[in-house]
Amino acid sequence: MSCQHALFLLRWLGVPPETFITSPWPKTAGVPLSPADEAHRLRRNLRKLYAVLNAARAARGATWPQAAAHPHCTPHQLSGLRTVKFSIDMRLAMRITQSPHRPAADFAYAAEW
Repeated sequence: MSCQHALFLLRWLGVPPETFITSPWPKTAGVPLSPADEAHRLRRNLRKLYAVLNAARAARGATWPQAAAHPHCTPHQLSGLRTVKFSIDMRLAMRITQSPHRPAADFAYAAEW
């Protein structure tokens, strides 16, 4: 399931995405998603996620292949967040989001529908 479609279900269930991770990083679990009314839909801000990952990677002096080792993905899956048009898989999104030890709610916003 795409990370964009999963937000709809998570909002309906009233739970944050980390609910479905066996061992989320401390301080990432239990952070609620942004509220959204009938005129808005929750969306992932994948460009913001890219910016956070890129800043952390650059601060460590790491390459994209080195940064991709921790969330077990390809370098292109990380660097491609900058230009992705639609979405990525929810499992991949959560592995990547947990990488900088940030809650998924930090990368979701209520967009006009």
